[in-house]
Amino acid sequence: MSSFFVTTDKLRINFLITLLILTSKLTSSEPCGTRHNSTWPWHVQLVDANPANRTVLCDGTLLSAQLVITAAHCLHDRNGDPIELDRLLVLLANGDLRPATNTFYPKPYDPKRLDHDVAMVALDRNVAFSKLVGPVCYADFGKFEDVRSPAFGGRTLEMQNEAACRQTTTKLFKMTYEKAICLGAFNESHQYSQNAGSGLVIDSGSTWILVGVLMYTTGQSTDQIDFAGGVSIERYYKWIGQIVNHYSDPDLVNKKCKQYTGGREAISNILYSVHVMDTQVNQLCHGVIVSPQRIMIYNGQSFRNQESFVKAKVHYEEWNNKLALIDLGRNISSPGSVISCLWNGRVVQNFTKVLSLRSGSLAEQYVSHVQYRPGSPLQVRYRCPANQQHAWNKTFGDLIGVKVAREQRPRIAGLLDGVPPCDTFDHFYNRQRSAEAISLQQYLPWIEDLVWRGKP
Repeated sequence: MSSFFVTTDKLRINFLITLLILTSKLTSSEPCGTRHNSTWPWHVQLVDANPANRTVLCDGTLLSAQLVITAAHCLHDRNGDPIELDRLLVLLANGDLRPATNTFYPKPYDPKRLDHDVAMVALDRNVAFSKLVGPVCYADFGKFEDVRSPAFGGRTLEMQNEAACRQTTTKLFKMTYEKAICLGAFNESHQYSQNAGSGLVIDSGSTWILVGVLMYTTGQSTDQIDFAGGVSIERYYKWIGQIVNHYSDPDLVNKKCKQYTGGREAISNILYSVHVMDTQVNQLCHGVIVSPQRIMIYNGQSFRNQESFVKAKVHYEEWNNKLALIDLGRNISSPGSVISCLWNGRVVQNFTKVLSLRSGSLAEQYVSHVQYRPGSPLQVRYRCPANQQHAWNKTFGDLIGVKVAREQRPRIAGLLDGVPPCDTFDHFYNRQRSAEAISLQQYLPWIEDLVWRGKP
């Protein structure tokens, strides 16, 4: 792996992140938000994949031909651990069952908190829209009232004002959460139920628009709901749009790879790594060139207050503050030879662990066992070598590559999130250790919109 360096003092590069503000909404050959008779064509159910026990876990709402929005806690068990995707099926309004293939969260889900209880589920393939199955619309609607949901049996529950809603959530959970929606009248004697995930919608001139996601309900019984609590999707429009755009053009990563390389196969398997340094030429982390003007780096907690990051104006994105994109403000020379193509999550042949040994030196390439599961960090397993001279020089942002059929150079699938050091006994007994790496699959919608959407 070859290297070159980015420093703030020698090259005098002004690092700046430019945000792409999404203005486009869901597009489809079928109109969104259209009901026929008394049906809710966008309403889905998340069910247990066990054929002997088709338990309904939660509800959800079809946003596009391949995406469902639901409550984040619906995708976790009672211990707060993620439910395995192979245990999850999505039941459409026409009775069809579809496997789930990926999940997305606007923020890492914390079962102890109520904030960001929203998630997206990707289906295995596009849904064919009909009078029975179709997507809901979503838009920045501002203030609204007369909210309905399939969970209410079509009834309308009166919306509480912000102060009353805050008081209710405090009474229920001893805490409040942002952009809460409270509907109906809360009664402490009523039964609490996790009737969650269903869409909260409003009728805007015969077009139904999603404004929130249901989190819980209370009532005299599960069939008689008198109060419902949910979360507004207002602050998630950009995040939703990024994921919808990603699935509307799933081959964008490959198109850009061919554009940058000119369709020519790389003559070697060398990956170029960017070394990010402070003004004293101390190495902070590694990164990778993803376009002629942009570098992607690990944005670790320990680097946030470094002077060079402040001077460089690196933007910290909301995705768990794990990655940052640096805009160089100009094209690099010979981009086709140094840009690393990203992996779009398709068939895996072989993962490759790529680590730099020291600044300025060529790196060795280590092959380790890497476990990939959609919606989760990459799990890297490695052995501590008996010869300590061959030990890894751990640096945040080291690359995880994946070999793709008929391609010489690996594609970037992840960035290292830290490697636990091997002690003397680990080396002596050649012990196996494990580490986590950031999976770029969760960041691809963000990367695509920031780097390529609307760009030539």
